[in-house]
Amino acid sequence: MAAAELPIMLAYGEALAGTGKPLVAAGSIGLPGNLGRPATEGDPALPAGDEYEGTLRVRNVVETAVIGLAEQGVWSSVVRIANIVHSTTDRAGFLPTLIALAKEKGLAGSPGDGANLVRLVELRQRIKHA
Repeated sequence: MAAAELPIMLAYGEALAGTGKPLVAAGSIGLPGNLGRPATEGDPALPAGDEYEGTLRVRNVVETAVIGLAEQGVWSSVVRIANIVHSTTDRAGFLPTLIALAKEKGLAGSPGDGANLVRLVELRQRIKHA
């Protein structure tokens, strides 16, 4: 997806250069890497490359490019959205699958020592703050 999105964002940047009009792209905190603390919206995008194909991190090349358009006079920004957006109407997808598995097994697990944090947002809150 990033391979298709990057040239589009660069074309938007070229068209918007010097106009004072904004370019806003959607991003994600994604995998924080080995920071030793939770990642935040203030952290720079982690390096991306072919080795991250199939993960959210591959999109970081788009985020970095959009922010870099500021050097060409584009008023650019990235809104980082939680990795999982859910609602009470969800019937399929990642979160309902996790919930079903937890109900089936009688427990909810977390990799490692359980200190992992998952970025979630309820759909109505996401819309409210858009």
